[in-house]
Amino acid sequence: MKLVTHTLLPKGHKFNVRKLIFFANIALLFLIVYTSIPFAQGFLNVAESKKVNIATVYNPEMIQDAESHWFDLYNRVRGVKIGFVGDIMLDRGVEFSVKKYGKGDTGFPFENIRDEMQSYDLLFGNLEGPISDKGSNHGSIYSFRMNPKNAEELRDSNFSVLSIANNHAGDWGIEALTDTLDRLNRVGITSVGVGYDRKGAYRPKVLTLSDGTMVAFIAMSEFSQHIKAGDNNPGIAIIEKSELLDSIEEAEAIADITVVSFHYGYEYEPLPNKFQEDISKFAIDSGADIVIGHHPHVLQPVIQYKDGYIAYSLGNFIFDQSFSEETMEGGILEAIIMDKKITNVSLRRTVQNEMFQVNFKEESR
Repeated sequence: MKLVTHTLLPKGHKFNVRKLIFFANIALLFLIVYTSIPFAQGFLNVAESKKVNIATVYNPEMIQDAESHWFDLYNRVRGVKIGFVGDIMLDRGVEFSVKKYGKGDTGFPFENIRDEMQSYDLLFGNLEGPISDKGSNHGSIYSFRMNPKNAEELRDSNFSVLSIANNHAGDWGIEALTDTLDRLNRVGITSVGVGYDRKGAYRPKVLTLSDGTMVAFIAMSEFSQHIKAGDNNPGIAIIEKSELLDSIEEAEAIADITVVSFHYGYEYEPLPNKFQEDISKFAIDSGADIVIGHHPHVLQPVIQYKDGYIAYSLGNFIFDQSFSEETMEGGILEAIIMDKKITNVSLRRTVQNEMFQVNFKEESR
C-alpha cells in the first residue's frame, strides 16, 4: 500500500522533529497492525478476539485531525468481521441448566464467550423453535418452545439476524410462530425464512454493516411442508429452486453480499448428502456469496466453491444433545469483509460444557 508522503510534511511547512516523531509513531502503528495479520494456507487469519480502537492507544487530543484518517485506514486493512453459528435451542435441558446453575439468568449459556460474540459486526444463527408463551404443542417429545425472555437475551448477545426456516418452527402452531416474529421484531432482531405470507417468507432481508456493506439474507428449509407460507397465510420458506433463484436475484439487485441459509441434510452425519451439495452449489452458481447450513447437529465440511463458500453444517451452538461429543460441538464461521467483498473465512470451533455453556476450543485457534 502506497503512503502519500505529502500528507505528512506539507509543502511550505517548517521541518519539526516532534511532528516527525509523532507521525512516524502513527505509521509504525499502522505497520504493526498490517503485518500482525498472519497468513495461513493463502488465507488471512483475521479471527481476532477483540476490536481495537486507536483512540485507546494514543490520546485523542494528541491525534486530532490525523485520528480519523488513520482510523479509517486501519479499518480498511482490518476489515469488518461477521459471524455465523448453527443450531440454537434454549428449551428443555438448557432451560433446566439456566434455572439450576445460572440462577435464572438467560445469559448463562453465553457468559463464557460473550465478549467474543460482541466483537462481530453482525451475528447470525438458526433458532430451533418458537420464542413464545402462546400456542399449543403440535409436535412430539421433540417439540420446543423457548422462554420469551430469550428474545432480549439473544439481542444482548449480539445476534442481529436469525433463521426461523426449520423443522421446529411450527412445534407450537402458527400462533406461537407469529408471536416469535413479533417478539424478535420488537427487540430489533431480523427474522428470515419466515413471514406472514409467501412473499414475506421468501423475501431477502438486508442489513447494513458499519462500513456501509449491505448484506442480504435468505433462509429456506428442506423440511416441514405443513407450515409452508402461502399467499394468505403465515409460515416458513421451503427449498424450491425457482423460489431460491428469484430470491437470490432480488438480493443481488440491492445488496453487496448474499447469504443463503439452508436447513437440510441428515442428522448426525459428518458429511453432506447429495441434495446438500447440489442445492448449495446451485445457490453459489446463482449468485450467492456464502451458504450456511444447519440441521445435522454435527459439524460438516466448510469448502470454497468457485468464488463462494459453503458451510454444510455448523453443528450445535447451544443444544442439549449431550449424548455424544460431536453433538456438543459446533463452530462459528467468521467472515472478513473488505471493500464490500468477503475476503476470507475461517471456522472457530466451539464446545458446550455439561451445563450447556458455550466455550471456544482453544486448539482450533
